[in-house]
Order: sequence, then C-alpha cells, then structure tokens
Amino acid sequence: MTDDEKREARKKVLEQKEKMSSRISDLCRYIGFGLVAVVYTILTSESKVVISIYEHYTDWLLGIAFLGLLTIIFDYLQYLGGYYSVEKALKNEAGNYQYDDESFWYCLRNSAFIFKQSTAFIGALILVFVIGVSAIH
Repeated sequence: MTDDEKREARKKVLEQKEKMSSRISDLCRYIGFGLVAVVYTILTSESKVVISIYEHYTDWLLGIAFLGLLTIIFDYLQYLGGYYSVEKALKNEAGNYQYDDESFWYCLRNSAFIFKQSTAFIGALILVFVIGVSAIH
C-alpha cells in the first residue's frame, strides 16, 4: 500500500469515526431529554396505573430524571470542551494546529463524551427495569 493509499484509507476511517461519534452524541442527547420527559409525564399523569408506578418507584423515577439531566449537562460540557480545544489548537501554529491532548478542555471533551453515554445508558436501563417490574405487579 502506498503512502497516498494509506492516507486515503485513514481519511475514510476518520470520516466514519466522526459520523459515528456524532450519531452517538445525538442519540445520547435524545435519550437524556426523553428520560426527563418520561419521568415528567409519569409525575404529572392522572392515570391510576401511572400514579401506581409513581407511588411505588418514586426514588427510581427521580434517579432516572437525574440521569437524564446529567446526560444533557455532559452533552453541553462536551461541546464546550470541544469549542475551547479547537480554539487552543488554532493558536498552536508551531505544532501544526494539533490538539493539546493534556489540556483541561480536551480532557473535558473526551470525559464528557464517555460520561454522557454512561448516564444515558444507565438511565434508560433503569427506566426499562422500572416499567418492566411495574408491569409484572
């Protein structure tokens, strides 16, 4: 494989990575807002079945809403960190505009990306569990 072919192959892989990470971010954001919306709907519902879920699983539901809010906050922090990481890279002319992977903002961006995936996944998993257990009762 020639150097040009290697660069082209690397470019394609990086494009796929960017596309996938963007979709993951979007899905986490939707899940975060969805968790908050579902809990809000349950808390404000007048249906006896839904009120029963609220009465038996109040703490779980509040935890789910909290995880949804954390997902949204981590999503924001990821973009904030990304913005300032890019700003710093643009000023790094001597270093070929490379990211400083030890800077606070770069670490924040990467950490927030991981945390928002975790909070979205755990919140959704707990919501499925609560709905499943309440359906059995």
